[in-house]
Amino acid sequence: MSDFVDIDDILHEIATAMDGIADKVFVQKVPKAIPERLDSYLLIVMRNEVNNQFAYKRTYAQIYAVAKDKANGVMNVPLINEMTETIFSKFPYHGEGFTLTSPTITPYRSIEGFSYAIINSQLTI
Repeated sequence: MSDFVDIDDILHEIATAMDGIADKVFVQKVPKAIPERLDSYLLIVMRNEVNNQFAYKRTYAQIYAVAKDKANGVMNVPLINEMTETIFSKFPYHGEGFTLTSPTITPYRSIEGFSYAIINSQLTI
């Protein structure tokens, strides 16, 4: 049995599971030209290395829930709340060869006309 883990496949499966929560779901990076046309999007990333835990490998996945600020520049808190509540309702998530558990959320932030929350979750492979 191979120890090879295709992280890209796992992140795409997570993205598929989160489809419909926002206008668009991206994996690993957001194209520069697209966000301004969207009211909301999710970004699925893995920022940490995979640690071998005997038979399992463990790391963390992050889901950015991003919403365009309101016209007056105020954070779109209701939309971020709606997205994060829907994301949390998907946990625990059991995928093909992995489990996504223990979600936690960061305080909301804002940058360049968009507000976002980051959901950190344990990814066991």
